[in-house]
Amino acid sequence: MNTIREDVKTMIESIPMQVVPNAGDYYGSDGLLRCGDCGKPKELRIKIFGIDKTVHCMCECEIREDAETRARLEQEEQMLYIKRLRTNGLQDRLLQKCRFDDAEYSRALSIARNYAENWNSRAADNAGLLFWGPVGTGKSFIAACIANALIEKGVPVLMTSFPKIMNSMGSIFSADRQKYLSSFQKYQLLIIDDLGVERSTEYTQEMVYQLIDERYKTELPLIITTNKTWDEIKNPKNVGDARIFSRIREMCVPVFVGGDDKRESKAEAKMRRLKEIIE
Repeated sequence: MNTIREDVKTMIESIPMQVVPNAGDYYGSDGLLRCGDCGKPKELRIKIFGIDKTVHCMCECEIREDAETRARLEQEEQMLYIKRLRTNGLQDRLLQKCRFDDAEYSRALSIARNYAENWNSRAADNAGLLFWGPVGTGKSFIAACIANALIEKGVPVLMTSFPKIMNSMGSIFSADRQKYLSSFQKYQLLIIDDLGVERSTEYTQEMVYQLIDERYKTELPLIITTNKTWDEIKNPKNVGDARIFSRIREMCVPVFVGGDDKRESKAEAKMRRLKEIIE
């Protein structure tokens, strides 16, 4: 027993605990090192198994510096997390650039901004949006604005389309396809872009319905963009689409996105610039 005690004593005494002074540090009347800036002790006397030791303690400067370092590291970690969310959720780089402040005002844009700003209550109500209207009026842009605004808050969002989903499912064994569809539930918000452009088959319609119905059952919000008219949404021509849009209308508030074809306007502007260069 005495041998063990001697070994512990030797080990404790051999531990280097002396603090290396910085420029301006000084020793007070108590023999303890003090900070040259804040004047607070940087050493503390303690007993370890009855042995007196002088150990380092943090002065006010070091406490403040440590807090600042922790805050900076947390901020960097949050930034990396958001970057991963954006990379995974918005695989189209053009969509990653969509921001509310970069767009002209419209009723649809105002509704979308309000949705993002009040996300917590929208998510609690399982409330989604259905952006519908002609081709090129900015439906995808508005949906991507919501996605980017929520991702900035650290909310996992996925914006995709059924052609992309069906393409991915082509390389998945049939037994694993339901598991793949269920994997979308890890995203707090799912945005399906351009619903209706996918090839319309019974199999495709069933996959579309299963994914949307899964969101409904798990009470997770859904945003849809589509070029279909309101008449096509309200009165689908086949049973498959009827099931799909019935569920969507139950989950999503319809928002009309009208106006000129922005893609055509951009194309015309680009052609004018090219003509100026050529001429």
